[in-house]
Amino acid sequence: MAEKKILNYQDLWHSKMVRVDELLLDPLNIRLEKQNWTQEEIINDLFVNEDAMQILKNIYENGYYPDEPPVVVQEKKKFYVIDGNRRIVSLKAMLKPGIAPDNFANRVRKMMKNFTPISKIEVRIATNREDAQKYLAAKHTKNTRRPWTALRRAYFYYAQKYTGFTANEDGRSEGTYSKYASLDDKTDGFHFYLAYIKFGIGRCTSDASHEIRDGHITREEGVSLVKRYDGEFPKKYFKDFLEYLDITEDHFWRITDAYRPPHLWKKVGGEWELRRTVWGDNGNQ
Repeated sequence: MAEKKILNYQDLWHSKMVRVDELLLDPLNIRLEKQNWTQEEIINDLFVNEDAMQILKNIYENGYYPDEPPVVVQEKKKFYVIDGNRRIVSLKAMLKPGIAPDNFANRVRKMMKNFTPISKIEVRIATNREDAQKYLAAKHTKNTRRPWTALRRAYFYYAQKYTGFTANEDGRSEGTYSKYASLDDKTDGFHFYLAYIKFGIGRCTSDASHEIRDGHITREEGVSLVKRYDGEFPKKYFKDFLEYLDITEDHFWRITDAYRPPHLWKKVGGEWELRRTVWGDNGNQ
């Protein structure tokens, strides 16, 4: 019987020095809320949701280590980063701080004021996307490396349909940035929305608070997410909700507005606004 040979990707994947500005972040990355985002949208997501700023700080303070080159695939003469997107976006932002979201860009500019950024790095070019995905799965869900958090593993498994579960087809649930909880409950969005009316905090605040406590995101990132998503009205199942309660839209808003505590809400130009927000834009009563 012929001996089986252990697959050695070193024989199949070759290395190459590539300019950082030639490397593209992968729009098909299964950890993204939606596929085929623009480079700008991916950059924003990596800073806001994936703690790219911490990676950037580590490179700034300790240098860039060559022990594990990013894995890329070459498609239509372009290099797409399959593994190492946070490192690449960090290097890109060090080259051009303006590409980072505004609340991060100024910090990067100050850090890089007297430093020359890294403009070229070694990458490992995978033979194809399928092989690269196998490597990614082994690296982040097995014991060969420190695994992703449970939340990120869930994103990965669901995207690969290992369990037959499909994440929110809209990319995320209304009122938050997550896409995997309460998908079979058409009324749950109203539970969180009405909590937002009564207490001034909504579904995104709940999700972000958990992830901050668990150390998955920073408070700064949580605040940015809350500012973007908290209090978003769950319009997708609004008609079903009204029919279930057998009430009119007029009746819904009359009752809802009656439960807005005056110490939390005020009307400005005929529109309801919170008197105070966690990001502090309108902290004065």
